[in-house]
Amino acid sequence: MEFTPGDISRNFIEIPRGCTWAEMDLKLESEGDRIFEIRSQQLVHGRAYKEDQFAKRILLSPTEAKTFKLNVVEDVTSEICIAQFWNSLGNSKLKVTMQFHGLSPTDSFHMSASDAVKSVSIMAPVRTCQVLPEISLEFLQQPLVPISSTLGPLLSQRDILPNGSQIYQKIFHYKFKLEESAEITMKIPMLCDLLYENPFEIQMLELSSENRVLLHVDAYPSRYFKKVPKGDYQIRLKLRHVNYDTLDKLKNLQVVVETKLNSKKNLKIYATLDEAMSEESTAKESKLKVGNRKLFFIRNMDPKDVPTAVANSSLVGTFKLNKDMPEGILFTYTGLAQKSEAKKKAENFDEISEFLVSQKLRFLRQLVDKKKFDEFFKISENVPEGVSLETSLKFKRLTLLALDNHPDRSFKLKEIVQVADSILNDIDQVETAAFFGLKADPDDKDHSKLKKKMNLRKKVLVEALFNKGLAMSDLEEKGEVERSQVEQVWKLLSRWADSGKFLELQIRNLINSGQFGSALKIIRKEIDDLGNTSEPARLRCWENLVKVLEKLGWSQWATEFQMAKKLTFPTRLPPL
Repeated sequence: MEFTPGDISRNFIEIPRGCTWAEMDLKLESEGDRIFEIRSQQLVHGRAYKEDQFAKRILLSPTEAKTFKLNVVEDVTSEICIAQFWNSLGNSKLKVTMQFHGLSPTDSFHMSASDAVKSVSIMAPVRTCQVLPEISLEFLQQPLVPISSTLGPLLSQRDILPNGSQIYQKIFHYKFKLEESAEITMKIPMLCDLLYENPFEIQMLELSSENRVLLHVDAYPSRYFKKVPKGDYQIRLKLRHVNYDTLDKLKNLQVVVETKLNSKKNLKIYATLDEAMSEESTAKESKLKVGNRKLFFIRNMDPKDVPTAVANSSLVGTFKLNKDMPEGILFTYTGLAQKSEAKKKAENFDEISEFLVSQKLRFLRQLVDKKKFDEFFKISENVPEGVSLETSLKFKRLTLLALDNHPDRSFKLKEIVQVADSILNDIDQVETAAFFGLKADPDDKDHSKLKKKMNLRKKVLVEALFNKGLAMSDLEEKGEVERSQVEQVWKLLSRWADSGKFLELQIRNLINSGQFGSALKIIRKEIDDLGNTSEPARLRCWENLVKVLEKLGWSQWATEFQMAKKLTFPTRLPPL
C-alpha cells in the first residue's frame, strides 16, 4: 500500500468461518519514520459496536515490522482502515499481511464448585495451532434484585414529544454490603454494553454510601473500578421509555456488583482424566492439527482457596486457549460456599438457656444496627437472671451502644454515664490489670479460656470509659459536670488503651480545656488520614472542626467549612 499524509485506505474482509483472532503484520518499506492509525470494526447484530472494535496508533521506522493481534467474529465482514497520520510528512510504502487463526471449545464456558472435574474439547477449525489452555478468575460477581422501584411520567414540557407522546421514567433501588474494602464496578447484564443501541432512551447508574454520599455516576459504570471501604451501599438505576407498559414489565431487573479479587485464582487443567483425579502434572503446550479435537480436564478449586460469598455469587474470568489469543473467553465459576456458622445442638437445660440468651443478644444487636431503639429498650428491660458476668456485660454494652446512637442522645447523657458506671462497678479493674501483667504459659488450656473472658472485660471496660467520657464532655458544655471529672475519666482511659485510638474524646477534651490549636492540628490530621474510609468518623471530625473555628472566633472560616460539610455529607441524594 502507498500513502501520502492524510491518506486513508479502507479495506473490507470477510472473516473465514472458524476464526477467532487474527494477526496483522505491518512493515514500512520506505525512508523515514511514519505514524499510522489502524482501525478495525465489525458490526454484530445485538451487540455494542465497541465490543468488536480495534484501534491502534503506531510509529514505524524504515524496514521495521510490527505485529498486532485482534479478536474477530467468523462470517462477519470486517472493515480495516489504515491511514498515514496527517502530520507524518512524506510518501510511504507499507506492506500489510493478515493471518487468521481459530481455536474453539465445544463445551460451555461454565463450571460449578460442586464439579470435581469438568472436561472441555478444543478444536482447530482453520489451521494447525499450539494449544495451552489457561483459566484465570479475577472478579467476584454478586447479582442484586431491586428492593423497590418507582414509575411515573416526567413532568417537564420538553419530555412530551411533538406527537403528544409522554416520556416515562423508572428508578430502581438496590442495596448491598461489603465486608471489607474493595475495588468494585456495576453492570446491568441486559443493558450495560448497549447505550446508543439499546431500546431505552436513557440509562444511568448511581452508587452512593449509606450516608447518602455520592460516589459514582455513569451510563457505562463497568468501564471503571471504584475503590470503596467496607460498609453498606445503595445503587439507583434510571431508565426512560415512551411506553409505560415496557417499563412496568421490568419488575426484577438485575444489577451485578463486580468485585476485583486481591489476587487471581487459576484453575488447574490436565491432559487426561487420571492426571486430573490424582492432581499430577498439569497439561503442557501441544500442537493441534487443523480439523482435530483435543480433550482437556479442568479440576475444581480447593475449597480453602474459594472466597466466601453471599448467595448466588460467582467468580468470573477468562479462558485462554493458547498464549497467542489477544483476549480470553468469558468463564464463570459458580456454587461458591456461603458464610455459615457451626451450630451446636443443645442437650441439657444449661445449654438451652445459653442458646436462648445468645439468640436474644443477636436479636438486640440487629435492632441496634437497624436503629430500632424503641423496640430495643422494650426487650432489653428483661435481662435474664443468673447469667454470667460476661453475658451481663454484653447486655450492658449493647444498651450503651443503643443510647450513644439514639437520635435523642443529648437527652440521654446521664443514662449513658449511669450504664457506664454500672459496667465499671461490675469489673474488678485490679484483677483485670493483674491478669494482663502476667506472662502466660502457652500450653495452659485453662489460661486461654480465662484470657478470652478477660479480653472481653477489658474491651467493654474501655468502651464504657470512652462513652462515659464523651457523655460527660457534653454535660460539661451544659455546665452540669466539672472539668476535673472529665479529665479523671480521660486519665483512666489512657491507662487502659492508647489515646490515639480515641481521638474524638481527646479532641473534645482539648476543646473544653481551651487548647484550640492542639485540637485543630489533630482534627486536620485525622481528616486527612481517614480519607474516604470511615464516613461517621469523618463527619464527627468535621463537626469538631467547625466547633473549634467558632470557639476561636473565626466566623468566616467556620461558615465556609459548615457549607463544605453540607456538600460532603448531604442529607439526601440529588435527583437522578
